[in-house]
Parts: sequence; structure tokens; C-alpha cells
Amino acid sequence: MPRRFLPQIAAGALCVLFASGNLIGETIGSAADPLEGIDTAYQKKTGVTHYHPWFDRWPPANIDIYPILVRHDSGAKHLLLRVVLRDVGDRKMRAFEMTIDGGLANLDLNESGKAKVDSRGRHPTAEVELPGHEDLVRRIAAAADIEAAYGEGKRKIAYRFVPEDLERFRRVLALYDRDDLPPARHSLEGKLKPDRPA
Repeated sequence: MPRRFLPQIAAGALCVLFASGNLIGETIGSAADPLEGIDTAYQKKTGVTHYHPWFDRWPPANIDIYPILVRHDSGAKHLLLRVVLRDVGDRKMRAFEMTIDGGLANLDLNESGKAKVDSRGRHPTAEVELPGHEDLVRRIAAAADIEAAYGEGKRKIAYRFVPEDLERFRRVLALYDRDDLPPARHSLEGKLKPDRPA
């Protein structure tokens, strides 16, 4: 082999080595961040950590549904399903239904008591948190097409989920299914109320 080709062969070999080293480094050091897309808050007084998804949409949809993971210092954890209705000032909730991949799912928004209503600003907002709906959270996370509707007649509002909505469910559920949950990124001294993520 002519000597003039040796530098090119050596350079090619080095490129292959660097490339494989980069691939190995990426494989070893790029473990997915379990808190990617998740915000956290820890309340020292009650020993409770909340994990909830980020929102980056403005203006917000007239119907928002998302899961919140709640973990206690004891290690116990559970899911809350939070429903946020914009331009709704009802404390006693009306009919709420979801169509999940063609199947109906009705939710009783009054099962945890009256809704919390924020009447500040031009748009009142009603919020409810529903515990004990893990099966529904999993059903939503596995779905491809979801539409939610609240109320009836002229007061009916509806919303069709976009891919980002489903991704929020999948992220929180993946975190919930982990054996080890990462600690919260910040702590709160007062009463912990997981406000609607900004």
C-alpha cells in the first residue's frame, strides 16, 4: 500500500473511534430526566410532594384535565385527576363527559365537594380534584383521540385533546410507575396548593 494513503487511513480510523466513543457516551450518560416536563413542590409541614406537568400553552384551553402525582414522606403515593374549567363560575358542577377513542366516560365532578372558583379577572375558573381515578388516568394516557365536554345547551363547552395533553398524562404516569421518585426541586413553607402550572 502506498505510504501517501496512510494518513487518510489513520484519520478515518480516528473518526470511527471518536464516533463510537460519542455513541457510547450518549448511551451511558443520557439517561432520560424523569422530571422532564414535570414541576415539583415539597411542603415541609405536611411532608407531601406534588408532581404535576408543565403547561406552555397560552391562552389556556377552556377545559384542562391533567394528573397530579402526590407522594408522602412515608413513601405512599397516589394520583389526583384535576379538571379546570375556564369561563365557568359553577361551584356545583354540571354534567361532564369524555369520549375516549370512541367510548364514553362520565365523571361526577361533585364527588369531592363543591368546585373551587376563582372569580378574579375577566374569566372565572372552576377547579376540582378527583382522587381514585388511576384507571381513567391510564386509559387516557393510552388513548389516541379524546374529547371532553362540560354542561349542556348554550352553556356547553367542549375541548379535543392535542398530542401535548396526552403526553402530559404519559409523563406523570411514567413517573408514578417508578419505584424511586426523584426529590422535589423546591420546597414551600406554607400550605401546599398545586396551582395550575404556568
